[in-house]
Amino acid sequence: GGYQNSTVLGLLRKNYPNSTPVHRLGRGTSGVLLCALTQQARSGLARDFQHRRVKKIYRVLVQGIVNRKGKFDVHAPIGPTKQGVYKGINAYGEHGR
Repeated sequence: GGYQNSTVLGLLRKNYPNSTPVHRLGRGTSGVLLCALTQQARSGLARDFQHRRVKKIYRVLVQGIVNRKGKFDVHAPIGPTKQGVYKGINAYGEHGR
């Protein structure tokens, strides 16, 4: 009973009874949950994700010096940080660059 009302979906449906989760962006990092309010929106979003038509842009906090003007690509896996609370890029890890 009470547990269901305290979940993200339970809290969301208090204000938006027909809402449906479509996709969880950045699972393990930001935890952003994308929901649709209508069946038509859910179907369209699900189809776009399935066909990889959604462009995801991640914002990062960088420690150190970045030689590019505010924009750069990171091609490294996301993993746990030493603190263990957040996930991040570990350039000194096995797959870091």
